[in-house]
Amino acid sequence: MIGLFFRKAFFETWDNLILCIAFNFAVTLLAVLGFFLSSLVPDIVFKVCIIGCFFVLSGTLFASLSCVFGQVSDYRGVGFRDFAEAFRDSWKTGLAFSFCLSVISLILFISIPFYFSLKTPYGYVLGGILFWSGFVIFVSLQWFFPVYYRLNKDFKTCVKKSFIIFFDNPGFSVFIFLYSCFLMAVSFFLGFIVPGWTSVLIAQQGAFRLLMFKYDWLEEKEKESGGRPVRAKVPWKEVLADESENVGHRTLKNFFMPWKN
Repeated sequence: MIGLFFRKAFFETWDNLILCIAFNFAVTLLAVLGFFLSSLVPDIVFKVCIIGCFFVLSGTLFASLSCVFGQVSDYRGVGFRDFAEAFRDSWKTGLAFSFCLSVISLILFISIPFYFSLKTPYGYVLGGILFWSGFVIFVSLQWFFPVYYRLNKDFKTCVKKSFIIFFDNPGFSVFIFLYSCFLMAVSFFLGFIVPGWTSVLIAQQGAFRLLMFKYDWLEEKEKESGGRPVRAKVPWKEVLADESENVGHRTLKNFFMPWKN
């Protein structure tokens, strides 16, 4: 499964490289503008408020872009018109999600250092609980936009299902989270243009699509067993056989001269 995920994520990023660079540039420009305006304000509170406002606004872009790259994950051609349609449908959800995320981040940013600074067993325990709680929250909520695109448009339901996906697939969820962090670390040295923000959205959508095959398989097996819950190991090679064929394999020549296939 992991090998197929890497292949799928790389192919889809490469096939939409121009679109990815354009959107990465737009998001990066918004982030730079936010930090620039905050630098003009001397008060730390106003600085945080300005950065927070731009962070919340960027959520509208991420929600729209995730929906666009969800279509890419489904092997559909996309363009800037698809982004406009996605933006019209998802900007409110993106705004609400990024606002909640910014509030959670602010609370953790203030409370965790405070409890650790107490240098008492009580402080260390509370600081540790908050740290790992925050880790679970962020790892779980990475599935929010894929859930929104594929399963449900209700905000509360998306949050609930994001946590369900995490607790049902903790290892894979942590792997995707660390992979996303790695992509952003690499992007930092390349001005966030490549692989950039969009590569994370592509990875999330692709990973979630692969996970959905697991639940389709379990649902099928449950029907065969007369409605009884199935507790069998998922035969990923069998389950993802068709998807692997759809993704395909490419040579170096295929990447740079696809018209010669």
